[in-house]
Amino acid sequence: MTHRLMLIIPVALPLVLASCTVKPPEITVTGEKTVLERQLFGDYELSPKSIFLPAASGGIYTPDSIGLPDTLHRSDHPRLEVESGRKEYLSALANHRFNLDDVDKFKDIGVLGEDNRGYLYQFNDKVFQLPPPDAAVLKEVLDEENRGRRIIMLRVIALRADLTEENLPEIEKIFAQRNFQEEKPGRMVQADNGEWIIKK
Repeated sequence: MTHRLMLIIPVALPLVLASCTVKPPEITVTGEKTVLERQLFGDYELSPKSIFLPAASGGIYTPDSIGLPDTLHRSDHPRLEVESGRKEYLSALANHRFNLDDVDKFKDIGVLGEDNRGYLYQFNDKVFQLPPPDAAVLKEVLDEENRGRRIIMLRVIALRADLTEENLPEIEKIFAQRNFQEEKPGRMVQADNGEWIIKK
């Protein structure tokens, strides 16, 4: 029996050790992204293009259903204050999904573009070419989408202990950069210098 063990151990030991080997984590280089941008879009996927409708049981940012890092919880604010904008936020997400087809249609015909602050911009010279019913839909969609984007950005600020409304311009710029990256070629986008260009 001892002789058998002596033969099995040299064969089995490398197999056991191989199965227990710890593989080092893969490191992904993120390029020129800021730390804040990586956190907003890498960890939490808050890009308007990648937002999913919340579940009926509670939604994306229900504290009981998802564990957010400590930096996202403001200990100096009561829970009621943090949750006060939740319905508005969830409504903004739902409206975004609902309006997506109309927004895409108006972008494709050159009536809407993505500005360098993270919001939709309407080209007035093109609006006059729309039939009145389409112009009415455009106004409603534009107002609702831009209001919703601002609500989402303010929600990001409210959920982070290290941000205040003074950081809104920085958040807007981050959203604008992501909108630019995700925009389809052939659509209008505004460069950092304010110039409107066609996305290549």
